[in-house]
Amino acid sequence: MISAREQISRTVIFDSSFFFSNPKKISPRYPYAARCSVMISNGLGTIANIILDPVLILGFGMGVAGAAAATVIGNGISFLYLLWYVTKKQKAFSLNIRDLSLKKEVVLPIVTLGLPLACYGLYQLCATFLQSTGKASYATVVALLDKGIIYLPVLFGLNALFGLNGVIYTAPLTDMLSLLAGAVLCLKWNKNLKKD
Repeated sequence: MISAREQISRTVIFDSSFFFSNPKKISPRYPYAARCSVMISNGLGTIANIILDPVLILGFGMGVAGAAAATVIGNGISFLYLLWYVTKKQKAFSLNIRDLSLKKEVVLPIVTLGLPLACYGLYQLCATFLQSTGKASYATVVALLDKGIIYLPVLFGLNALFGLNGVIYTAPLTDMLSLLAGAVLCLKWNKNLKKD
């Protein structure tokens, strides 16, 4: 019999495949239509989660695993909507292998916009993992990292060094540093889980 902790851990790890579909920090540099599509995808995922939670938890008697499954399905719906949007509605994006380019002028802007978002998604994965495996104190610390423990010193430090230009880089740098700190706590807790 698999414990609830193991069920949630497995579900959270599976859910990490969808973390790119949950961009909470969408850049104002994106076109209006792209920003709207992100809001629509988040809305679809949230509505699916709200509907599926009671169905899976109460209707199918899945308990905590049902809540986790509803979240994964909601994130999957968000991901599929964004995939549809990129392939069918957006002319600027192509998933055709012939259009793939590894030139610096193509790759650098993608990494510049995508890396902080990926770090934020992985950071949220760390917080969710710690919370779902019952380590509330670690999860609280991880949640506070991005909101103040790291954010405020980085904000004031970059502002002092670079003025307003430094403020622009506060959120991406905070996400990366928070991910590193969160990953350390996750790895430490995971090591303790293996001993149990």
